[in-house]
Amino acid sequence: MTRTGLFRYVRHAKVDAYMRRGWMIAADLGPTHGTWSVLMWHCSCGQVTP
Repeated sequence: MTRTGLFRYVRHAKVDAYMRRGWMIAADLGPTHGTWSVLMWHCSCGQVTP
């Protein structure tokens, strides 16, 4: 089964809010990537709204 979804760069301060809406951390971009901190993924399966 192939899953589709959205990716978004998210600042550390907003990670918890995204996780409460069903987003998952896909990659830690670290402190050298400027204002962005993590890459987050959200399933487009229709079970939750991004």
